[in-house]
Amino acid sequence: MVSYFWSTSAEVSAHKDWENILRATCETLETLSVEQQLGIEHGDGAVDDAEGFFRGDQDGLGSERLMDMLEKVLTERQFPVLKRVYLKGIVVGSKERGEPIGDVPGGRFMRFLQTKGITCEARLGEGYWFHGDDGMGPPAEWEARDDDWEEELLASVDGQL
Repeated sequence: MVSYFWSTSAEVSAHKDWENILRATCETLETLSVEQQLGIEHGDGAVDDAEGFFRGDQDGLGSERLMDMLEKVLTERQFPVLKRVYLKGIVVGSKERGEPIGDVPGGRFMRFLQTKGITCEARLGEGYWFHGDDGMGPPAEWEARDDDWEEELLASVDGQL
């Protein structure tokens, strides 16, 4: 098993920047699109393909800090015109009927948005394969039946209160 760590200081810094951007746009933001490309390391032995990685990652911990940051900002400030949020590449633990499961960070965030009257859709998205030695790698390859594989709807919640 290969052992690696991502830069938590870079992640914290990026989240702070996004917090500031969201706070600055709270009065005018109508649609928020959030895409995360999780890193998948070659040699970890977990899966051989990115789709298997995302479908098998049911705890969603790779998105937890991002979801926590977004929920914090949306709780601290009023976003009077925010009506839609699109999530891509974030595990929401979707059930077969397309509803998020509340015990994973992405699913909890979708349920939070629903209580605020905000519509949310979560789509499969992409991953990023990399090599632990140099931290480099090509975008993930997917076996897909059509050209819109990353747009597969995983779950949605209606923002109607």
